[in-house]
Amino acid sequence: RYALDTRGLKSGHHTVMVKETSTNGETSSRSVTINVRNLPARGEIDTPKNGTTLWTVKNIEGWYLDGDKVSKIEIYVDGKYKGLAEKGLTRPDVKRVFPEYEDGNSGFRYALDTRGLKSGHHTVMVKETSTNGE
Repeated sequence: RYALDTRGLKSGHHTVMVKETSTNGETSSRSVTINVRNLPARGEIDTPKNGTTLWTVKNIEGWYLDGDKVSKIEIYVDGKYKGLAEKGLTRPDVKRVFPEYEDGNSGFRYALDTRGLKSGHHTVMVKETSTNGE
């Protein structure tokens, strides 16, 4: 018996092969195709809310869950990369709503310095990448 942890695999079809070697050195193998369907990535930006006016340095905060575990969370403003968010912050509220992810540390935070931005409307985007690269 072997417990296969699929969280490191991309969703989709994969081949699993079991190879046996006898005491005399002969081998045999069997393969099966499996379909991995990991839990989808999901997240929210809690602050700032849409339409909020920001000045100086303000936190971009929220949470992200991924069936393959979160590798990194990037912050973009108007399509331009700003930096990596701090991830792994405790969020028991998110764990209560999504217990199937088994992740109570889904929170993220990024201190956005708005002093380098022109006055006016801007778009903040949060991009999550899982440990399997998706």
